[in-house]
Amino acid sequence: MSNLLMKRTHYQNEALFAILVQFPFVIILSPLVGILQGALSAASFIVGGLICVLPNFYLYRRVFSHQGARAAKKMFKSLYWGEMVKVVLTALGFLCAIMTGWALPLWLFMGYITAQISFALAPLLMSFMKKNNQGMRT
Repeated sequence: MSNLLMKRTHYQNEALFAILVQFPFVIILSPLVGILQGALSAASFIVGGLICVLPNFYLYRRVFSHQGARAAKKMFKSLYWGEMVKVVLTALGFLCAIMTGWALPLWLFMGYITAQISFALAPLLMSFMKKNNQGMRT
């Protein structure tokens, strides 16, 4: 993972880190859901997390495929269209999951929300990790 992060700019690293935090956060909480609500709820929770993470990763790849000052216009256009595709992918993910018949809509949504919350908490985690790394160096 460190090689993946090393070849990118600072902003690309932060965006990728935020996305990479999402799914492990869902995976860590899924056994708790399984214990409290059953295996089907845990599976639905994980699928809901994937419905959030995969479109976010698509958006990341689309936006950061262009680099440099001359690519700013392309980057903006990619952000606009990428966000639209992300919304469509998310809707299709929920539709497909619900159409399977086995997925529990409440836990799909809870997994999705958990992944969204972890995305919002990623900058806090990143700053905490940076402070710990600086403290260890001194």
